Amino acid sequence: MSADVDSPTWDGSDEELLNVEQAAALLTVKPSTLGQWAREQRVPVIRLGPRHHRWTRPLLRQIRDQALDPGRAL
Repeated sequence: MSADVDSPTWDGSDEELLNVEQAAALLTVKPSTLGQWAREQRVPVIRLGPRHHRWTRPLLRQIRDQALDPGRAL
């Protein structure tokens, strides 16, 4: 099975901006779930406009670590 070249990995650049589909794939959640969390301000997000959310790998690591340790502040 070959890897999809468009699939993001945790090993990529920390400066790369990932869209909701790419970010959700890394967090193993549905894009609609991540989008809702962003609209509800439950997760950190980079807003490029009212409907354009992006994430960096460091932001996604914060989200992942918070989910693994709910007592940890974002």
